Amino acid sequence: MDWKEPTEDEIRAAHDPSDLPIIAIIKGLSLEDRKLIYNSLSVKEKHKEDFMKTQEPWIRDFKHYWRQNHCDEDPDSNPKEFSADYLKSCENERFRLYYAAKYPDRVRVEHPENVKALEFMLETCNAVEISKLISALPNHKQ
Repeated sequence: MDWKEPTEDEIRAAHDPSDLPIIAIIKGLSLEDRKLIYNSLSVKEKHKEDFMKTQEPWIRDFKHYWRQNHCDEDPDSNPKEFSADYLKSCENERFRLYYAAKYPDRVRVEHPENVKALEFMLETCNAVEISKLISALPNHKQ
């Protein structure tokens, strides 16, 4: 899988700097691979509420950028257009992949024959572990 360097805006928007390797892996996915992986992952029932709560900052960030692109219109005053734009942006797909990478024990790979989904889970788990090891180094600056 390819990694694609996050932009300055994405780095600033990241709520946790240790998430940057996950974001880089997700950015490096082709649209086809991202959809294939997205359709192979589901959140386990007992974690759906946590999934929704964890997604709230992403939606808030999207609302902020949506407002900037819509002459300061409140997204809550036009929920139909906002929802359509949110789905068109594929942020819901990116978030599910992020959540799966961040919390692999809270998701299920519905189609284990989908090699891309398994590769994604393995690579993001490795990236998270390496990021933790680097952060633990005595001379590491955050």
